[in-house]
Amino acid sequence: MKSYLEEAELADDESPGPPGELEAPDLVFSSGNTPQSREDLMRLIPDREIVDRLVMRYFSSQSPSQHIVHRPTFVKQYARFWADPLGAPIHWLALLFMIMAIGVFNSTVTTPHEVVSDSPQPPMERFRAFRAAAAWCLVWGRYTQPSIATIPPLILYTESEFAIARAAQTNCYVLSSVCLRLLLKMGLHRDPDRLAGISPFEGEMRRRLWNMAVQLDLLVSFHMGLPSMFSGIDSDCGLPRNLVDEDFGEDSVALPPPRPPTDYTEMTYPINKSCVMRVFGQIARQAHLLAPPPYSEVMRLDGLLAEAWAGVPQFMMVQPLEQCVTTPAVQIIQRFGLASLYNKSRCVLHRRFLLEPLPRREHDHSRRQCLEGAIALLDFQNTIWHASRPGHMLSQHGWFVSSLAVHDFLLAAIILYLAAGNRQFWDGGVEHEWMAGMSPPPTRERLLHLLQRSYSVWASIAAEVPELRKTAGILETMLGKLGSPPNSPPKDEAGQVLSVSGLSDGDGLVSESMSSQEYLLPDSLSIDGPTAFLTAANHFQPFDFMKSSLGPNDSGLDRGWVAVGNEMDWRYFDNIIAQPNNDPTGLGSFEPLDADQPWFDQAPAPGDLEFRGLGA
Repeated sequence: MKSYLEEAELADDESPGPPGELEAPDLVFSSGNTPQSREDLMRLIPDREIVDRLVMRYFSSQSPSQHIVHRPTFVKQYARFWADPLGAPIHWLALLFMIMAIGVFNSTVTTPHEVVSDSPQPPMERFRAFRAAAAWCLVWGRYTQPSIATIPPLILYTESEFAIARAAQTNCYVLSSVCLRLLLKMGLHRDPDRLAGISPFEGEMRRRLWNMAVQLDLLVSFHMGLPSMFSGIDSDCGLPRNLVDEDFGEDSVALPPPRPPTDYTEMTYPINKSCVMRVFGQIARQAHLLAPPPYSEVMRLDGLLAEAWAGVPQFMMVQPLEQCVTTPAVQIIQRFGLASLYNKSRCVLHRRFLLEPLPRREHDHSRRQCLEGAIALLDFQNTIWHASRPGHMLSQHGWFVSSLAVHDFLLAAIILYLAAGNRQFWDGGVEHEWMAGMSPPPTRERLLHLLQRSYSVWASIAAEVPELRKTAGILETMLGKLGSPPNSPPKDEAGQVLSVSGLSDGDGLVSESMSSQEYLLPDSLSIDGPTAFLTAANHFQPFDFMKSSLGPNDSGLDRGWVAVGNEMDWRYFDNIIAQPNNDPTGLGSFEPLDADQPWFDQAPAPGDLEFRGLGA
């Protein structure tokens, strides 16, 4: 009966009418200059040799979501498309447009000379044109009545939002929720082995799609400071298997045995990321509870996180870059991605115990985990940025500053700022065993050094990305409140500078010695002198910088980060940091669109989701 009732819906998917004939719920966005036919869309497709090159660029990029497109199957469909372009299914066209869009975006970094010669149109305009065309294909194909072909282009569309929208990710938040709801409608939250009538090939691709959609929902939701949709879903869908695309296909009678986890494949990163992400989802849900959970529940999640991290193969752990000269660059980036997610999870799980008015010894483990995670994140920030500079190891792989990265590194900086300003941590008359157990044991000077270095990274990036000046401004204000403003060393009560000599640059993860990276920091940091608090720091109030202007780089940040008293309201931090009106990272929204622009520039993105006609 279900199949019979859905038959008419599926038949309509391949025969979209012009925009005027779409039902109101399907009209996600409106524009007075929309494409009127498939021919309008087809005219956007370049010559085949250019499309071939863009497709190749996409598949060579190995983006985090690439495993949701089965390469051998796509190659067959691609050949059929060129044999009969007008006969291609509308949602497959959406996939092709998204692949071309991401191919253009990647080419601007890897082969800019090539992408410029392809067309007189600027690369980012082509990116937007292809992406808008994919959006219209999804609408014309009635994406609210999805088939399995609907989901890959929608996921790619959502993922690409990070590449062009460094502002608050409201679009991504709504898009990822819509995507997850469509997967629920199709039953992808159930494991295919428990369902009838699903081929081995479709079953495995359903696992890949579901796990990727869950990752997007969890990351974007937490970034927005809002609960995820996934937290309320009871799902038994398993992890995808460690199989390369050539191991199975549409004609497979059964799936082959998965490759051992010691084999590095295209699925190694997605599988391990999903394992850690599932724990992070529970941590994020706990972080949004209205009442603090019992500490036993915190430690339960701490155990699950440690177990998930212990399951990550050694070859996916971050290594010193000088030991990675024979390692594929993509694998290096994946290592940092996994490690960053793990350390972010540690910070979020344990941050509420960092500044207790009356520290409890049983919470020492949490303070250590939180501080270690934050230090690791800022070490990663510096290492990746340095390795991505022109002429360095990762320079051709275009590490760009996404809003998620800004959020994570700013979270780590806030933690170090609070720790450096907490006198209880550095009072010489108090023994802190949890700090002594860290390797190396943290000092206030080291935390100031890490904040200075992070500021220098943001300031350097802001030279090319002006929107990040406010992010650097936040770090500048923190350092000023700690008595260590940029371009001047921290001083003690007698006016003597503090010593940072002999500080290591992380846990042995940075590829170059401190002496070779001094230019990243103010010259005055590399000096000797007695260690003590600056007079201003003696009167440090953890949240004082929230009560005053942020100086010349005022971020417009809402001063409500703090709850009453001396406890940080981290839930408010997560929420307020993502709000476009506050724009704490300085990543503003796009300028209004020009009414004279063509339809693919003028039309709002599906992410805007103005469901006109629904009364919403």
